[in-house]
Amino acid sequence: MQNLPIATLWRSALFPWQSAIAAIGSYFLFILPWQKWGWNRTPWRNAAYALPLISLWLTWFAVYPITLIIVAGFYLFVAKATSTFRFSYVSLVLVDWALWRWCLQFNLNNSLYYVTILGLSILYIAQFDPYLRLPAAKPQRHILRIIGTSLICGWAVVFNQDTALVPVIISFIAIFTGLGLQVRAFLYVGTIAFLLTVFYQSVVLSWEYSYLKWVIGLFTGIVIIYIAANFETQRDRLTLLIRSIGDELATWQ
Repeated sequence: MQNLPIATLWRSALFPWQSAIAAIGSYFLFILPWQKWGWNRTPWRNAAYALPLISLWLTWFAVYPITLIIVAGFYLFVAKATSTFRFSYVSLVLVDWALWRWCLQFNLNNSLYYVTILGLSILYIAQFDPYLRLPAAKPQRHILRIIGTSLICGWAVVFNQDTALVPVIISFIAIFTGLGLQVRAFLYVGTIAFLLTVFYQSVVLSWEYSYLKWVIGLFTGIVIIYIAANFETQRDRLTLLIRSIGDELATWQ
């Protein structure tokens, strides 16, 4: 077999791997003891930061998902080595890109897969960003968690009601995660998504099976009458219970 010229090999077989090779080279540029050798390490580290991204820019249309993971691993290493959390955002974007490409390769065409990846990325930022972990940033952290969880649960509720089990399972995951981790955003959004799914499915069933209208209406009426009948006698207890729950939730994240 005739040996391929290096340039031809680089443009063909190694082309999708160029970013991974650049990341490995950048790793050594980063860790080499430049100062001990009498060199200023700053320009070498700046080159290490830039090379994988430049390579990705040039090869993005042919890059393999595993290549993206390798480059993401390099920037995660840089984030850890320099104690600069923001570098992990580069890793986050690259991991999302790799997961989306894998979804395309495996013909996972349901948009919920892609939205879930994006929502989990937002939750990653809310959970691990050093600023958002400060007590003073609790409102911003809560809002980001609401956005990330609502993106996943809301998408499932709106676009996956044909398979009602999907939004129900996702809602339960959010609810039990909120209860287990004591995170209000997960509990709130999961509960709302579950109730919306139950309401929607009840309406659909009542249209498809007319006799269910009377069953649902009768059941709802009985519940309302029972609540109204016991409200006065149980008002103090309910007020105390609601206040206790509110105080407990106030201590959650």
